[in-house]
Amino acid sequence: MEGRAGSRWKRIWQRLSDRTKPPRRWWWPTSAYRGLPRDVLTEAYKQYAETTNRTMLALLAVGTFCLLTVISTPDKALLAAEGTVKVPFAEASISFLGFVIVAPLLLAVVSVYLHIFYGYWLDAEHEREEHNTRLPEVDKKPVERVPMLFALGDPVSRGLTSFIFYWLTPVVLAAITWKGAGVPSLAFPLPLVFCFVVAALIFLRIRRSPEPRRRFPTILRWLLLACVGVLLLYSLQGPGRLRRPLDLFRADLAGAYLVGQDLGGARLAQAKLGNASLKGANLQEADLSGANLQEARLREANLRGANLAGANLQRASLQGANFQKAVLRAAKLNGAESADVNFQGADLQWAELRAAKLPRGNLEGANLREAKLSAADLDEVNLREADLTKADLSEVSLRGADVRWANLQGADLRKANLEKAELEKTKLHQADLREVLNLTKDQVDAASTDDKTRLPEYLKTQQEKGR
Repeated sequence: MEGRAGSRWKRIWQRLSDRTKPPRRWWWPTSAYRGLPRDVLTEAYKQYAETTNRTMLALLAVGTFCLLTVISTPDKALLAAEGTVKVPFAEASISFLGFVIVAPLLLAVVSVYLHIFYGYWLDAEHEREEHNTRLPEVDKKPVERVPMLFALGDPVSRGLTSFIFYWLTPVVLAAITWKGAGVPSLAFPLPLVFCFVVAALIFLRIRRSPEPRRRFPTILRWLLLACVGVLLLYSLQGPGRLRRPLDLFRADLAGAYLVGQDLGGARLAQAKLGNASLKGANLQEADLSGANLQEARLREANLRGANLAGANLQRASLQGANFQKAVLRAAKLNGAESADVNFQGADLQWAELRAAKLPRGNLEGANLREAKLSAADLDEVNLREADLTKADLSEVSLRGADVRWANLQGADLRKANLEKAELEKTKLHQADLREVLNLTKDQVDAASTDDKTRLPEYLKTQQEKGR
């Protein structure tokens, strides 16, 4: 029984090792000599060579065009429908975002067409070589080699041909994938297309390598194929794994319609976004330092952790926006409308919020040192544990505001309205409360004051009477 089992496995192994039958035939291609007439072979060989050469040049032209277009086009074109790209062969103009989608398909089609005819040419080349070796038997003239670039045997020609056939498409696809990774909807499919196309070309290159030169180069190609597999597995972990932040430095997006756009981590420093529609946009951890957002519509936008240092947000609409832990140092928010806005833990040092409307806003733990908030509407705002040292709060409305445990040391509160404001443990050392409105003795007693706290005259009179 053991002898029969061993014999059966030996026959199976011999069958699998046979290069003339599947699956080994797929890996070790063989071309049988068909004995075609010389005229038929010559014509077929010439036609395959010419078609392969034309397609190779077409792939080179398309690949170069796509590469130059992708490299020279700024990321702004992925957002705004400005400018068009004329697709080769189709004579049609499409947006750059559409081009990023169409270009990989066009490259794949041209590459497949090229390798189909190159495969036929390889079979014809084998047939030509067999025909010429059998000349004494068939007594016919030899079939001459067609002098095409891919058919030449010198190192320069072989290297250039190998690059165009097997590496040009991956290089261009890598550039397109990198460019398209700035768009969340493309950050997943483009890497998949890149991995599959590159894996197919590497596999095809290994399959077509001559046996004498197959060892060392093949090992490197197998390693590269393994790297592509790792990249594929990594991209399958989630759509955002290979996403990159957009580079929109100094981009002119004034008045752009960017509602709901995902711009997380984008580089928007000094960008022009005046009057832009950014409702519900994701700008988390984006760099908006020095950006112009004047009169921009940022309702319900997510700017958590964003850098808005020195940004211009005057008269911007910020209702429901999330600025939690954002950096807004020296930012201008004069006249901004931002009911229910979340500035919790934000850095607003030296920021200008004159006449800003922030009712019911959350500024808990915010840094507002030396901020300018004169005439701002802070009704029912949460300023618990906020730092308002030396802030300008003159004529500000703080009706019903929660200012408990906040630091208002040296703050200017002249003519501020503190009706029903909660001032428990509020630090009012050296604060200027002269001419303040609706401040009661109970509020002052609940707060923390010192000898340098300047109280309104009517409270001083009450204190003297109490004594």
